[in-house]
Amino acid sequence: MDPSVLGEIEQRLQELSSLKSGWDGDDAIPVKAINLRIARATLIALFSYDDIKDLPKPELGAVEDGRLDFFWQFGDTNVFCTLDENKIRIHGDKAIEDIPLEGDEDNQVKSLVKIFRNELLK
Repeated sequence: MDPSVLGEIEQRLQELSSLKSGWDGDDAIPVKAINLRIARATLIALFSYDDIKDLPKPELGAVEDGRLDFFWQFGDTNVFCTLDENKIRIHGDKAIEDIPLEGDEDNQVKSLVKIFRNELLK
């Protein structure tokens, strides 16, 4: 992965980690620390694959209830996912799929890398 892209992702994750309660001007809570850790490890692992290095970095965003969003857009493909502790929700063209993430954080990262590779390399 281009070190500058990794730096941009890390900077965005730092921004998201600094959000305080009420960051949306209402009753939003901060992004859950576990979601930030899993996202960081997943993106580093994901972009280490040669066949994915040329993909654009994802847009990352906070959700009011502490979840974390990933959004990729490239060509005619859009991949939108929401990470929440033990599951990932993938918003596909025609369906929404909830996929449980089992095991410890390392296993969850491995599962996410596999899921993202499948979605991004369709």
